[in-house]
Order: sequence, then structure tokens, then C-alpha cells
Amino acid sequence: MARLFISYSRADKLFIEQLVPLLKKVFPHHEIWWDDDLTGGEDWWERILSEIGDCDLFMYLLSNDSLTSEYCQNEFREALRLRKLCVPVIIRPKTDMKNAPADLSSELSRRNWVDMSGGFKDSDANAG
Repeated sequence: MARLFISYSRADKLFIEQLVPLLKKVFPHHEIWWDDDLTGGEDWWERILSEIGDCDLFMYLLSNDSLTSEYCQNEFREALRLRKLCVPVIIRPKTDMKNAPADLSSELSRRNWVDMSGGFKDSDANAG
């Protein structure tokens, strides 16, 4: 069973709420973590770092908002530091990689990314 960590901007919450059920349908035996189950009083940053440390795959949902989010940037840096498998996923049209800081822009430019900026129209074609 693989463990997936999804990094995203709060501005993209609607996207992740649609993505996670599809991922669970396609990968029913894998654990998918995003910050929806953080509880009141929990040290949220320590939990996020722990989940990144435990994940097998780090999925970075790319939008102009996530590329400029200090939290998303730091999550990606931690995944890189831990040498996690990182998959960038473009989720919004007109996402500009130049919005990322230079160190992360360089990392992103070296990686093949998935383009889901067109939405979910074909997303469940092979889920059955």
C-alpha cells in the first residue's frame, strides 16, 4: 500500500475535494493524505512534516496560488530534502511556473508534470 501526500493551496480546495474521491476510486488500497483531518489543538505543521516523511509519493497541485504559497513551497522543499517521489500536477489554466521561487522553479522545470488544468472531464474513463 502506497501513501500519497497532496500539497495544495486553500484557494484550490474545490479541486482537491473532487480529486481525492477519484484517487480513492482508482487506488482503493492506497492511503491518500491531505490536511482535511487535522484536529483542533493539533500541531498542524509537525503533522504535515510527519505525513511528508511517511509518504511514498508527494503530489504538488500547481496553481498560481500554490506556487506563491509559503506553506506549499516549504512542503515541496521538505519532500525534495527527503528525496520523495514528487509529481507536479497543473490544476489551473494559465498557471505560470515563474511564480515559484527560483530554487523551486528549477526543480519543477526538471520534472514531467501532469496537466489537469482542463478539469475532470475524462478523469474516470479508466476507473471501472
